[in-house]
Amino acid sequence: MDNYPMMSASELAGAPWTQEEPPEKSFEVTCSQSLSKTVDVITNSYNHIVERESHNRIYEEYDDTSDVNWAEEYHSNDYHTPIQLIEILGKVLKDAQLQGRYYLSESYTKTLIKECEGWIENETEYIEN
Repeated sequence: MDNYPMMSASELAGAPWTQEEPPEKSFEVTCSQSLSKTVDVITNSYNHIVERESHNRIYEEYDDTSDVNWAEEYHSNDYHTPIQLIEILGKVLKDAQLQGRYYLSESYTKTLIKECEGWIENETEYIEN
């Protein structure tokens, strides 16, 4: 004889070992990520400022980048945003698939092509450090 109390029918029906797993169901989920990458951007779009004192002595010298369009400069240095890289990857994979060349297995290539679709760019910001 064990020391466990008897369970009523309703308690027994709710016991974990009598429960069935719910069927799989599709739910819409949004993956939102913020990414950043620091790179060197070469530009001549800045203003070199030299402030002089009396007798033409240099008081202060600095580079003013307040008018630089960092998005334009970033792209002119052949850098890409993550969304652009995803688009490029999708095109490369689709081209390879059309030619019957698979760098990875055929099913994984199809999965990656599908993964490259549907991404949108919510926000992009270019900041000088």
